[in-house]
Amino acid sequence: MSFRLSAGIVGMLLLLSSGLAAQTLVYEREFSMIAEADNTLRIELAPDGRLVVERPEFMTWSGRHEFQVSPRRYLALREAFESAYTDTDQLHDDVQRRASNEEWTVTDPEFSRFALVDEARGPMQQVTAVSLEAWAARFGDDPRLQRLHDLEVSLFDLMNAQAPEGER
Repeated sequence: MSFRLSAGIVGMLLLLSSGLAAQTLVYEREFSMIAEADNTLRIELAPDGRLVVERPEFMTWSGRHEFQVSPRRYLALREAFESAYTDTDQLHDDVQRRASNEEWTVTDPEFSRFALVDEARGPMQQVTAVSLEAWAARFGDDPRLQRLHDLEVSLFDLMNAQAPEGER
């Protein structure tokens, strides 16, 4: 007798057996142009598929919202985070070096933070990108910016898929 397990089941078994089950993927985007105490969008995705979205007051559909999505979404986004993970300081230095040769500036930076946190909310891995959307568009040849931007877009897509029909 032979058993065939689907990739999703195998992935979940590996996730649980490796101790990764307690690691939550956290995304924050801080809008510096908004001069309010509440200027940060937060998205948290747990291995069990629990999705928490905290949208600041100035955004539509503001407030804290909790959803349940497929744990496979966590696995896919966790994999995307792992492939996008890079040294924050080196990324910032490289972007600043390239930006100094440009006649193009970002006047109101936004801070995109990605982290994998443990059950005590301590960061295990984290990356911060300044004005990710703008610099990824300007420096399309930098794979680090592209992977982080793709991860950001995927998280936005996941969040927006949960929004009520009129808020999308």
